[in-house]
Amino acid sequence: MPSNPAIGEGFEEAKPWEEALNFTGAWDYAYIVTFLKDRNITELKIDNRLLEKSEAIRMATTPNGKVSLIYAPYSKKIKLNEDCTYAKIQTIELSSRFIAQPEVNVKDGITTIEQCSFVKDILIVIER
Repeated sequence: MPSNPAIGEGFEEAKPWEEALNFTGAWDYAYIVTFLKDRNITELKIDNRLLEKSEAIRMATTPNGKVSLIYAPYSKKIKLNEDCTYAKIQTIELSSRFIAQPEVNVKDGITTIEQCSFVKDILIVIER
């Protein structure tokens, strides 16, 4: 039996780490670790305030409720069951690290974060 039983089943050996660093998205992990450390975020809990349920779009909030993060694989309008009138909200395109200040509307306790021009996966940061 080969040392890697997956070889021969359609999988090749893993690339050396030096080469893997050139893959698209390879630095995303390092970025998110730095992002969380810079904000002293050590724990996140699943948050169910997204009004549109989707497996692809996820929300998590710090235990003290001061910071929420929403991940989406593409930019789209997001509605939250929360009044974010006084929150600072930013959208970060993960591949470019570009930051946008999205249009935000609040009506009847529902916050709508409007879609921005980013075309790749995004992280919406809500700071209260």
